[in-house]
Amino acid sequence: MNYSSDPDQLPGLNLSLSDNLRTTPSSRAKTVAALLALAICDITLLLFRFPAIRQLILRVPTRDGRDANPTRLQELITAFRAAQVCYIRNVECIQRAAALTLLLRLNGIQARFVVGCRRMPFYAHAWVESGGVALCEDANFIAQLRILDCL
Repeated sequence: MNYSSDPDQLPGLNLSLSDNLRTTPSSRAKTVAALLALAICDITLLLFRFPAIRQLILRVPTRDGRDANPTRLQELITAFRAAQVCYIRNVECIQRAAALTLLLRLNGIQARFVVGCRRMPFYAHAWVESGGVALCEDANFIAQLRILDCL
């Protein structure tokens, strides 16, 4: 993957962070919503750990159960990636997957929070699936993991 010398450039996208924040009020609102989701998940993990994140995700079902419109889904993922760049702390996989799951569900897109692991050498990871596809993840890597929990 080619990375631009511009620190504002988001990997894998032809859109920089400043472009995303300048485009439309809708794009800015989605980015702010993504930042809020990251902050909520960060605070929840710091104060109450994983069981509270699990309960939070279970309490936020998809509102209208629409399938993922590819354009709408890409807009939300772009806003989420921009929010990750702006966020004040490093975003780990549990926080990222929980926040993206909440963001998608609150926007009416079916999203599933998944936790999996590999035994040898041990490695655990969390990711988001929509329409049976892992979002923002390498499918070959995810295929090596045994699913432990899906919400």
